[in-house]
Amino acid sequence: VSPNHIMEKDGFKSYVFLRDGSFLVTTAQGMVLIGSLPSSTGSDVLKTPAVKWKFLGQYEALKSSSIAKRATSSDVVLLSGSAGTVHLFDPRRSEVLPLFDLDSKVAFLHAQNSNLDNGGHLVLAVCLGQSVATILQFNHDGKDSSDMARQAGRLNLPADFVVTSACYLETLRIWMLGSRSGAVAFYEELSFCNDRALEPFSVMTNVHGNESITVIMCLPVPHRDLPPSVLTAGRDGHYAVHSITTSNAPSSVVDTLHRSTTPFGPNIEGAVLDAKTQNLLLWGFRSKEFVVWNATKDIETMSIDCGGAHRNWGYAPRNDGSDGGTFMWTKASVFYVHSQP
Repeated sequence: VSPNHIMEKDGFKSYVFLRDGSFLVTTAQGMVLIGSLPSSTGSDVLKTPAVKWKFLGQYEALKSSSIAKRATSSDVVLLSGSAGTVHLFDPRRSEVLPLFDLDSKVAFLHAQNSNLDNGGHLVLAVCLGQSVATILQFNHDGKDSSDMARQAGRLNLPADFVVTSACYLETLRIWMLGSRSGAVAFYEELSFCNDRALEPFSVMTNVHGNESITVIMCLPVPHRDLPPSVLTAGRDGHYAVHSITTSNAPSSVVDTLHRSTTPFGPNIEGAVLDAKTQNLLLWGFRSKEFVVWNATKDIETMSIDCGGAHRNWGYAPRNDGSDGGTFMWTKASVFYVHSQP
């Protein structure tokens, strides 16, 4: 399999990086592949590079439109297409399995591992045109994928609330959902035995003006006596750190501790704390360039002319203190890679 051959008759739709340096891609015709870059990629931009591909299969449910999300701190990848079926890529078996069915096409998907209860993973999914988010819990240690997932609860969304980001804060057992209009909704701990949809106990507006919140990320707590904190970032060009406290009654107090802007403009698309240095890295687009910025050092670490944000792309930081990473994108039906040590 070669990128040229796929692009002639198909096209890459989603890029998801795995922790071993390989990556998963989906195509418009429902194919799912695992790719590995040569170790000598270097820092040049490579056009249709010599990727070693492994074909996992072609799936009718993933044709035309697809969402692919890797769970945080895990290599589990969830995939959904034009129908409501969500599939699981199991890295141990190297295969794609159906996980659960929803009512219609999935518009938003978030997954993260969980240390609560029986462990496993938590998933938040919102179907197109619906005002309810579905929470599921699954543990992919089971032998049969159909037995792994169970509905853990439902969240009623505020009026005109289009979900663009999400995070489950385990220390307080609350869900935080970010919206296209700059608001954050907070939900109390879910009762796995309760069928009622939960209402938000608090909605914080204008967190990022009226622009989309693209990042909600839990931050490590330096001392156990301090309240947990989260990072948010949005398409208003700002990123902010907030501390969150709750009382026994469903309520929350959110204090914004820090707010700043990036030099590359409003299109912030992702963020991470470097695992080695704990430096904050943010990335996004400035005109036709993809940019990575080290907010801790206040320096730009990567800038690639890719044609701008309106394309399929993926980025993975190295997380080794080098500020390097790998950026993949599609431009004019051509697959490109830039890997920076």
